[in-house]
Amino acid sequence: MTRACRELAAAALADADPTVVTARLVEAAAACAREGVALGAVHRAVFDNVRREFEQLRTPATPAGADRRLWETLENITVAVSVGYLDEARTIGAQHHNALDTVTASLLGGIADPTEADDCGIELAASYSVLAVALPPPRTDSDAAQSFRTGPVLSAAPDGRRESGGGQMLRRVRAALAERGGPNVLSLLGRDGGTVLVPASASSRPDMAHLVVALTEAAGAPITATVVTAAPRVELPASADCAHELLDMVRRLRMDPGLYRMADLALEYQITRPGPGLDHLGTVLDPLDAQPKLLETLRCHIGNGLNRQRTARMLDLHTNGLDYRLRRIGRLTGHDPGDARGICYLRAALVARSYREQER
Repeated sequence: MTRACRELAAAALADADPTVVTARLVEAAAACAREGVALGAVHRAVFDNVRREFEQLRTPATPAGADRRLWETLENITVAVSVGYLDEARTIGAQHHNALDTVTASLLGGIADPTEADDCGIELAASYSVLAVALPPPRTDSDAAQSFRTGPVLSAAPDGRRESGGGQMLRRVRAALAERGGPNVLSLLGRDGGTVLVPASASSRPDMAHLVVALTEAAGAPITATVVTAAPRVELPASADCAHELLDMVRRLRMDPGLYRMADLALEYQITRPGPGLDHLGTVLDPLDAQPKLLETLRCHIGNGLNRQRTARMLDLHTNGLDYRLRRIGRLTGHDPGDARGICYLRAALVARSYREQER
């Protein structure tokens, strides 16, 4: 780098073409990125070396305008060095991210290789909490003006092209996960969501609720997540399946975004286990097939935690109109939504029906 800077200073003084020397300087900057030298240190070295060499080479016979050429040279090589350094850093980052994806996929597949993890600088934990995450749809430009996003705006992909809203959101979520989760948190995430593995050791475990809040802030909209806690490595495939079954259930029931645990969904989870009980529950709401508005009303009312005012607003109804629909549901199904036992039965039937519809 020092030799390249000397030649650049000489080229500036002689008003010569610096293209070849600049290319060597860019390669030197890329080497600095591979060695982990900070970009600020690289720029400082370039400026100091070019300025020092320029001062040493300048003589009373130096033509006028040399100072202007020096600053033009520094401006051009600053851009070139930044591009070379950042391109290499992005390549290294992508390679590291792909390697982490491979380690995570191996864990979720039950074939984890500790040596592979060591190569990535990851210390495998004895057990992990499994977080299944559903990310919200990306905002449109009009949505962005009204959102409460707190993360930085990223408008370009690593190759310089304009990045879609989903890509920007995913990038922010991954950054928040790395910042709040710690170095040993692993994830496989796409634009719709995915799986996060959080080490279960007490010394390094982040609080799940706080982690979901951080991911929500990064996404710019509420996210939905379910967690299965402290699963040994050999049980991770089954635990991930369970976490995603819970997440699927939350979405089917249109529950509010947030973090849910097995304790919150144990009844619904058990209802979905195959057997004659599930088969019978799946038919309870058949009388509503001819009344789709009634079925939608029931789904909405249960999803809103039986809040009549909220359900009425969402359906654009007066509360009296909502009560009328609920009474009709009771008459058609034989289970009164206004009764504690009846609403429990109808909720179970709604869960069972959603799984029967999936089988169809």
